[in-house]
Amino acid sequence: VGTMQRLDGNRKVLAPVMFVLDEFTRLGRLQPIVNIATVGAGIGIEAVFLAQDIGSVREVWGEDGATTLLGSCSTARFFGIGTGDRATAELVESLVDDTASLNISTSKTFSKGPSTRSDGTTTSEARRKLITVADVLQMPADQMVCFIRSHKPIILTRLVSHEHGAYAKKLGRNPWV
Repeated sequence: VGTMQRLDGNRKVLAPVMFVLDEFTRLGRLQPIVNIATVGAGIGIEAVFLAQDIGSVREVWGEDGATTLLGSCSTARFFGIGTGDRATAELVESLVDDTASLNISTSKTFSKGPSTRSDGTTTSEARRKLITVADVLQMPADQMVCFIRSHKPIILTRLVSHEHGAYAKKLGRNPWV
């Protein structure tokens, strides 16, 4: 980040830069990664950090560091979560708001005797998660939960670029497939 700023003497890079770190936790705790996550966007760097699970991020960066990294992301995508990865599924569940439903029940009570009757209406509000840990753990392999800053979370269908018709001519044949 510092080098890119110094190259042209400006506070922003001359051309957009995409910085991709796959399995970045294997590098250990490197302060430049936090710098890229927290100030990179402000100078024209788009960063993509990929990790297998939240546990690996917490192991290297600790709870506060993981929160800083995740909080600095304008988009977070969770997919391919294995059935044993409860920690990541719990994180996804915690990021999704609850929904409320209003339950209204009415009752009528009759008793023997000279026309004794009582009517009652009870209302209660119930809250429930829009997505649960079980939902996340059972999510089909082609779906992801996507969080975009300032928007409600959405479930998307993942695309495999070399299999998708819109990209086939643009990318050419994948030599590994």
